[in-house]
Amino acid sequence: MRGPGFRSERLPVGLREALASEVGRWQESRDSLARLAQLLRRDSLRVAARLSGSVDGALRAIGRDARLLGPGALDERGALQVLASEDAQWLLRSLGVFA
Repeated sequence: MRGPGFRSERLPVGLREALASEVGRWQESRDSLARLAQLLRRDSLRVAARLSGSVDGALRAIGRDARLLGPGALDERGALQVLASEDAQWLLRSLGVFA
């Protein structure tokens, strides 16, 4: 027995074909794949921040993934570098923190 989760048979045939076509377009070049990865990452950060009601975890993840933060305690210099990053700026704008 299969566990819960996404399975293609849950999608209507037309939607499944449209999804396959869309994924095929994203796979046409490395630039497209990099852009898709960026969009998915940013969307997951935004969803996580909205669900938790907090942005600190998302900002720490951005800093960790960009290697802006060390393994120790967060310092002001690292925090400012994270806030200046493109991902952090995007996240804060998308959440309405900055206009």
